[in-house]
Amino acid sequence: MDDPLRAAIGEVIRAARLERGLTQEEVGDLHRNYIGGVERGTINPTVTQLVRLAAALDMTGAELLERIEARAAEHED
Repeated sequence: MDDPLRAAIGEVIRAARLERGLTQEEVGDLHRNYIGGVERGTINPTVTQLVRLAAALDMTGAELLERIEARAAEHED
């Protein structure tokens, strides 16, 4: 993965999903292939989709973005 931000988005979403014991099929109204693509970093989600994912993962959009920002900073080091 060449894009540390997309990698961070995928890692954070996957970790949050697994923390809650959810499968990709159980995350909101989004198709499991879409979730898988986001988690692998091959799909770059829109802000709208990030907010929907955050709600499905029982967190705020701000909390999700904070986690993503922190993880992206780790990739830059």
